[in-house]
Amino acid sequence: MTWEYSGDPATSAKDEIRFLIQDTDESIQLLSDEEIEYLLGTWMTSHDSTVYVAAVAAEIIASKFAGVVNISADGVSINTADLSGRYRELAISLRNLYKAGALGVIDIANLMYDANKDPSIKPLFASMGQHDNIYAGQQNYGGVIDPWSQAHDRVEGGYA
Repeated sequence: MTWEYSGDPATSAKDEIRFLIQDTDESIQLLSDEEIEYLLGTWMTSHDSTVYVAAVAAEIIASKFAGVVNISADGVSINTADLSGRYRELAISLRNLYKAGALGVIDIANLMYDANKDPSIKPLFASMGQHDNIYAGQQNYGGVIDPWSQAHDRVEGGYA
C-alpha cells in the first residue's frame, strides 16, 4: 500500500481528497492511495465531486476509529474515543459543502435536445376560453401575424 501527498490540492483529485479530510501527515496515514483511488472510481461516476468523495472517505475513517477507546495510564489520559465522532462531523460538513456547491446554478441546457425552437413541431393550442371571441384571433402565446385579418376571414367564411 502506498501513500503520497504532493502538498498542493490542485495537482490531483487524490491530493484534494487528502487535503479535505486532512490526511496530509505521512507519519499518520489514514487512507492509502489505493483506497482513495477505489473511492474515486466508485463515487466520482455518480456524484462528480471530490468533495462528496472526501465525505465518504471521512465516513470510512470514522468507522475505522469506531472501536477506539480512551487510554489512561500513569496519570496520563488520552482522549481518542471521540475521533470517530469528529470524523463523522467532518463527513457531515463535507456533505453540506457538497450540497451548497451542487445547488448553485441549475443548468438545464444539457437536458434540452436543442436550445432553439423546432419549426417542425406545431405549438399546442389549448387554453381555457380560447374560442370565446373569434374576433380576437388566435389566443396562444404568440398570436398570429395579423389577428384582425384572421378574424375578418372567419366572419367572411361563415364562422360568425
